[in-house]
Amino acid sequence: SGSSQVLREMRRPYTQKMYLEKVRAIKDAVPNTIIGADIIVGFPGETDEDFQRSCRVAESGLIDYLHVFSYSDREATHSSSLSNKVDPREIRIRSAHLTRISNKIRIASYQRQIGATLEVISEQKNSNGLHFGVSDNYLKVRIPKGTEGGRGIVKMRITAVSDNHLEGDIIS
Repeated sequence: SGSSQVLREMRRPYTQKMYLEKVRAIKDAVPNTIIGADIIVGFPGETDEDFQRSCRVAESGLIDYLHVFSYSDREATHSSSLSNKVDPREIRIRSAHLTRISNKIRIASYQRQIGATLEVISEQKNSNGLHFGVSDNYLKVRIPKGTEGGRGIVKMRITAVSDNHLEGDIIS
């Protein structure tokens, strides 16, 4: 959550401020770092303002993508005993909103990679015969045809962004 109050209810040992300070320090130390965050929407007691705090954190420019999870009770957990549950319809609305934010910030983080040189581990060939790999900053990259598969590392200059991956040219 982007709300310190919700984090406290979740029994997390950190606040929003502590989290953002750590992420900022990482990005300052290694500027091309890609930061993903797991976020639970609809935790019991999450108010509209708490949710807006989460949205602001997501859009802060420090986070590059989200894994959005909708809260659901788990038997024998602290949260399952809480009485101030968020309406499931509201959870779906919030989840969809944060997913849209995630898509927007993910594409923006991909756009920032254009012109960068990344080391890419060749991982898989899809059903269309295209090779894909994962960059050193954990982004999906399409590797040009004719490149050896396996788990070789190739250096690529990123030239384009597709819907869910980067594309580029081999430079070594």
